[in-house]
Amino acid sequence: MDAGTVVALVLGAVGFGLSGVTLYYNRRDVREARWVQEKRVIYARTQAALMEQYDAMVRFMKVFNLDGSTRQPAEFDDAQTRTNESWDGLRAVRGELDLLAPGSVRAAVEGAQTALFELAWALPGDDEEQSAAMRDAERQNARALNAMRADLGLKAIDLYTASDAEIRLRLDQSGKRRKDYK
Repeated sequence: MDAGTVVALVLGAVGFGLSGVTLYYNRRDVREARWVQEKRVIYARTQAALMEQYDAMVRFMKVFNLDGSTRQPAEFDDAQTRTNESWDGLRAVRGELDLLAPGSVRAAVEGAQTALFELAWALPGDDEEQSAAMRDAERQNARALNAMRADLGLKAIDLYTASDAEIRLRLDQSGKRRKDYK
């Protein structure tokens, strides 16, 4: 074999090897891009479900009079139906979220769900307790959103800075937090 043939064979082998490596990394990048896109879709659905639940709970709270009685039975039934449907929607996305999301995101969403549950127990007619529970739910929803954004490599977008411990302490000090719920 002459030198030209050897050089051509070596260059061909190197080119073939580089094309294989390039193909491997391109496929990996495509898989990672799909993974991120799938997480974005699930995170968007989760945030929409959290906000829908929050809105349903606020609407439900407005159905009650100061003495705890309901204003109109039909209004109560509609609010209760919407609340139940929003809980079902939230449960549906939690299954997908639990499959794909890291622990930090799952914990933040769990915190938001807990705050929404506590909002459900806010006493009708007690504006101070309802306001504190609403602020807590808003903060927890914002934390869940920011945990999802962090997982996607995006910056936080809210200004809520109180920690979970500060919120719980404020509710405990006001005497408004239910003692039978942890």
